[in-house]
Amino acid sequence: MYHLTVQTLNQTREETSKMKQRPTKATNDGHSTLSQSHHYREIHGSNHQLCQFIKHIPVATAMLDKEMRYLATSGMWLKYWQLESDEIIGNQHDRVFPNLPELWHQQAEKCLLGIIDQFDLEHLIAVPVDNGLMQWVKWNVKSWHTDEGIIGGLIISTEEITTDKQLQQQLELTQLATDNAADPILWITVGGKICYTNKQGCNFLGYSESELLELTIHDIDLKLSVELWQTHWQKVKNQNYLRFESYFRTKKAIFYLSKLMLII
Repeated sequence: MYHLTVQTLNQTREETSKMKQRPTKATNDGHSTLSQSHHYREIHGSNHQLCQFIKHIPVATAMLDKEMRYLATSGMWLKYWQLESDEIIGNQHDRVFPNLPELWHQQAEKCLLGIIDQFDLEHLIAVPVDNGLMQWVKWNVKSWHTDEGIIGGLIISTEEITTDKQLQQQLELTQLATDNAADPILWITVGGKICYTNKQGCNFLGYSESELLELTIHDIDLKLSVELWQTHWQKVKNQNYLRFESYFRTKKAIFYLSKLMLII
């Protein structure tokens, strides 16, 4: 008696992409305040509209000049990183984030030189930087241009992806366990198409992986009609799993009585 696990595919997707709300230090109206010095307006006045856009954009975003000094930040940037505008505007990016990976700096330099337009980078970092919890953050960095068309600096956005990373790691572990399971495991679509097999599934049925992926459940279980498969599918949808016995036909036309467990 052989044991075979067949997994049906439920085509639903759960979206979880909300950023956690964190307490923030007082920053007047909750947004960044651009430097009001005459020196700042003289040098960067032509980019005032871009700075204002950055200031009010509803995502964690910052604008840097070519020397990597902060020109403007959004309110979400200050809230997420728990910073105040007066301690960041005009400050060097390296002083605010002293532990960024070397790859980040290499890619940023390429952006400033015009070698690349933008880059994305994911890594673990403390939030807030000085004494916070380690979290996965995705950086999106792109160059911005002056009215004359030359690169004026960088625009940086950050997004927390800790939940997504944890889910990805869990899926990778699950996939590894499935691939190397001692029992045959097949993934079957609602239409009966075989769309995945682990190594033991190939060994049990005598097919290569590419051969099995060309078959349906009806090709290896001749008594399992389309109507009966749909009946099983409905039962699995209602109770998440179903156990029954059936005869599976191998590539060499050998039939084995197998215990099947359908799960969704």
